[in-house]
Amino acid sequence: MKHQGRNLILLIAVLAVLIGAYYGLQKYAQRQEDKKLDEAAAELSAGEILSTDSADILSFRYTCDGTEYAFVKENDTWYYTGDRSMAIDADTVTTFLNGIAKPVAEDKIGEMEDLSPFGLAEGYTVVAWTTADAEYEVHLGDCNDTLGQYYLCEAGSHEVYLVDSYYHTRLQKTAEDFKVAEENSEEKTEAE
Repeated sequence: MKHQGRNLILLIAVLAVLIGAYYGLQKYAQRQEDKKLDEAAAELSAGEILSTDSADILSFRYTCDGTEYAFVKENDTWYYTGDRSMAIDADTVTTFLNGIAKPVAEDKIGEMEDLSPFGLAEGYTVVAWTTADAEYEVHLGDCNDTLGQYYLCEAGSHEVYLVDSYYHTRLQKTAEDFKVAEENSEEKTEAE
């Protein structure tokens, strides 16, 4: 009888340990699954290199074919600093800023000691913008001909990314491309 009681207690103890191990393994598996989901979500958001709301931008500048273009917003009106009399289309500026102030990495190359193989050591395209709280600047380098994407890094950083060629295409604008269309400009003058 004593052996049966002892065996029963031992059996109950082993059963309790097995049940505890079962629930412990389930909890561990759930944590691992949650961790994988968190990492996947982080990778999705890691594609965004910087993110600035275009409404918060007070000024911006960029280079196109070696010429720098700079714009400033005063009293909710955009001005080209090279010719303040030029009427600037706010919608065109907003569309432009939505594209440049939120560069998205197609791929992350990583931390590079030497930026010259990517066209980021000199002769790169500068894109910069300011908000009330911060200043941002990115450098757009050479095109990776195999992928059709461009190398990009933040100023002062050696972290290199690949961005879609559309980022480069957006920068192929001169100040004239931001002007209010002549017919819109005439309509505004007539309305006044």
